Formats: sequence, C-alpha cells, structure tokens
Amino acid sequence: MGEEEDPMAALNAMKAKMANMQQMAEVAQLQTQLAANVQSSMARIEQMLEPEPSVNGGKLMGDQDEVEEWRRKIAELSGDVAPAPTKAPPSAPSAPPVSALGPKNDMD
Repeated sequence: MGEEEDPMAALNAMKAKMANMQQMAEVAQLQTQLAANVQSSMARIEQMLEPEPSVNGGKLMGDQDEVEEWRRKIAELSGDVAPAPTKAPPSAPSAPPVSALGPKNDMD
C-alpha cells in the first residue's frame, strides 16, 4: 500500500508544479503585452508633444494676417479711422477728500 501512495503524491506534486508554470507563463505574456501598450502610449504622447510643422511653418502667421485684414475691413465699414483701443477704459475718478469740500457748518 505504501508504494501506491508515493506515485500518486509525486503525480499530484508534478500537476501542481505544471499548473504554477502555466500561470507564470500567462503572467509573463501579460507583462509583455503591458510593456508593448505602455511603449505605444508613450510614442503617441511624444508625438502629441512635438510641434506640428504647419503651425510653425507660417500657417499661424497667415491666420494673424487674415485677422488683421478683417479688423481693417470692419473699421472701414463702421467708419472708424483708427483701430479700437485694446487698453481697458480708465477707472472712475475717486471722490475728493473731505477737507476739499469747504468749511464745516455747525448746527448748534
């Protein structure tokens, strides 16, 4: 009877070892997939951070020129000779000091 239990115990131990090896292989595959996904994401992020050649290559200046042209047309059509000021309007004047209002009138 002792001989029959030993082969079964060895077989069960080998099955457990094989199951653990299978799990380790699956984890390794998932790690590889994760590393590839991270690498792909980093490449997309780096690409987004790089300036586009069309923006720096003159497209932006063309847009600015068009904006200025439209501002000139609007000014011409509205009758403005000079472009509208871009500064904020001056603040309201402050109240004069009390001493500047004149002598105090006592009602005694």
